[in-house]
Amino acid sequence: MTRFSPVRLIWTRRDGEPVAPVSALRLWVGLALVAVVVVLIDAMGALRPVDDALAGLRFNLLRRDASQTLPVVEIDPASIRAAGRWPWPRERFSKAIENLEAAGAETIGFDVDFSSKSSDGDDRALQAAIERRPGAVVLPTFVQILAHEPGGFVETSPLQALSREAVLASVNVPVDGDGRVRRYRYGFGAGEAYRASMAGQLAGGFPGRVGNILIDYGVRPGSIDHLSFEDVYRGRFDARLVKGRRILVGSTAQELGDDFATADNPTLAGVYVHALAYERLHAGRDLKALSRGVVLALALWCAYLLRPRPVPDLRQMMSRHLGIAAAAILGPLALQAAAPLAVDTGPVLLVQVICLGWVARFELGRRAQASVREREAGLLHLALHEPESELPNRRALLQDIARRLEAAPGSPMAVLAGGIDRFASLRGAIG
Repeated sequence: MTRFSPVRLIWTRRDGEPVAPVSALRLWVGLALVAVVVVLIDAMGALRPVDDALAGLRFNLLRRDASQTLPVVEIDPASIRAAGRWPWPRERFSKAIENLEAAGAETIGFDVDFSSKSSDGDDRALQAAIERRPGAVVLPTFVQILAHEPGGFVETSPLQALSREAVLASVNVPVDGDGRVRRYRYGFGAGEAYRASMAGQLAGGFPGRVGNILIDYGVRPGSIDHLSFEDVYRGRFDARLVKGRRILVGSTAQELGDDFATADNPTLAGVYVHALAYERLHAGRDLKALSRGVVLALALWCAYLLRPRPVPDLRQMMSRHLGIAAAAILGPLALQAAAPLAVDTGPVLLVQVICLGWVARFELGRRAQASVREREAGLLHLALHEPESELPNRRALLQDIARRLEAAPGSPMAVLAGGIDRFASLRGAIG
């Protein structure tokens, strides 16, 4: 058993005797280097695949069905073929609104661009369908970055005539640096310029709120009720799927290009990204990520626990590594199942790998030093002892006399010398 004494700056046993010349400064320098390496690797995004794999594992183990409160009306390939062209005449959308409202739909959100003019008749028909129930239709806006104007952007909105009695909501989706969608926002902007997100608006609205949530990919997209737009347009659908519910209309046809890459799926239709975000917001369990600073602090605490020991205990070291690995993998799973909190533990696992190398290097160095000390002790023993009898020789006697004279200068000392007659003959006979 050992303990570390930061005051004495040495490793000691419980009885206070030093066991290895390892200074606290060397330990803290090592921990500082581990911290720098982990922070740099994390900042470069190299741990993102590990965190995504663990997040995907958690989502797969916590799979569940959707709330069945937001059916999706898909603009699917069959609907496009039936219409014969794209963009559609807006009469088709006005007819769909009419059929959905007749079936008892509460709110109808569109992830479809209505910013450009169509024919006057079609625009008036869609305007009339929206104005029949003011505030019951949610139309999309989206912000576009102006490539030639640094920091510039423009919001694309539906035609003013269509927007007058509709509710506007943003369909912008934050995309991470690697091109994948992991997060969703309550809304964008501030004050009078605030715009709720589509999912936020359909979930009841979060006035003025602009923070991020994590999209819960544990909800099975296939469990979300869905209808083909063509069936809605023709009135060939079960009204029970619509009555009293909010509806979201959007494209699932790949030829329309409204797809996103997610952490566990190479392509997911944008309308389903909004639907999955809605599921968390509607349930009031907005999935949040634990602060990265807290995760890094936990990783460095693990580095302190896994630091090299002067007297290594293999069983204790393995139990600590297994315990931390289990906590890093199973702990976030249990936490996410109990509370809407996601913890990425890639830095903790990276610390384990680094500490394994650190401990291995320390142990190799310790064994090399022990081997050198053992060899030096052997040579010193040979120099101070007779090989035949293993008794101290003349050189050892002289060193002992010198030590005694140094310890008590001027004290009387007697030296008694004895000899063995015919020692050379004895040694020649028995070796």
